[in-house]
Amino acid sequence: MAAPSDLVCFTVVKLDGTEISVQACLQGDARSLKASVEHACGGLGVLAFTLMRENGMPIDDADTTATLSDLDMQDGDRLLMSVHSTRDYTKINNFEKTIKCKAYPNGVLITEHGELISCHYSGDIQVYDAEFKLVRETREPGCLNASQMAIDKNGDLLVAFSRCVGVFDLCSLELKHKFPIHASYCRGLATAGNLVFVSDFRGQCIYVHSLTDGREIRCLGKGVNGLHMKPCGLEVMGDQFLAVCDRGNNKIQVIDFHGSGKHVADIGTGLLNMPNDIAVDPDGNLLVMDTGGEAVIVFREDGTMLAHVMPGWFKNHGNTFSYLAYNHATGAIAVSNNDEHCIAVLSSLF
Repeated sequence: MAAPSDLVCFTVVKLDGTEISVQACLQGDARSLKASVEHACGGLGVLAFTLMRENGMPIDDADTTATLSDLDMQDGDRLLMSVHSTRDYTKINNFEKTIKCKAYPNGVLITEHGELISCHYSGDIQVYDAEFKLVRETREPGCLNASQMAIDKNGDLLVAFSRCVGVFDLCSLELKHKFPIHASYCRGLATAGNLVFVSDFRGQCIYVHSLTDGREIRCLGKGVNGLHMKPCGLEVMGDQFLAVCDRGNNKIQVIDFHGSGKHVADIGTGLLNMPNDIAVDPDGNLLVMDTGGEAVIVFREDGTMLAHVMPGWFKNHGNTFSYLAYNHATGAIAVSNNDEHCIAVLSSLF
């Protein structure tokens, strides 16, 4: 419990002039202060917002080691609150579009131009325009069991196949090159800068490769640095952390992929059942395709569950590997309903 001298009071001023009195501990960080503000505004997950000093400088909550005292915040400070538009995921109760596609769709991806890309167990890759019309497709001989995709820093499409990663021209879908992965069965892929991460569910690890020449740089997992996982879908958070769907252990593991590759946090323990994929929205919320739970579950970065979306609609047939993607322009969510052989686009609500 915080000592009385550590507890201070801030006045938070909304843009409409409304003032809120919030008490916080100086030894807490900026995220704990934001949580206190959220509670004062009606509960966690109600708002997405930025807190700023009166001079307009934002209070940086990226450094979780800095306390409010470190940030030179004092009792009686006035803070400005800038509210962003955000989705209320609890209101999603239907589909905008359901697309029948090739058998067993796995990875889905939405480009910055609104195109929807899907890859399939058969190795097929299909691209739909913003109106969900099929505009191009390909199948590369010898590349089977496509799982997850990502756009790299060069604008190319990366696709994880069973034992390799294919690099495709995004516009033509022409295969530019591919590099092998020493995996028994790739199930997830993500990229950050010059790094490519590929998960091996059976091998219980994540391989890190160079985007430049495809060489293997390191392996995360197999008990190294205390990492024990059965990973599927991957997502990069910022430029330091990797969110891993630990399907075999029913949780999300967050890993610092720099330096020692240490484990940072677990999310969803006791709430997830075979999570297969994850996406991050602009507010930092984690959207998880919970295969066993047949739903999309939304968490804050701190692990607080915000919403249980469309439970029962994404059918699990026992060996189902469904993935999801987030449209940062419209807020729409696309989910590959794997064993139902279709892609569902959830209604877009802000």
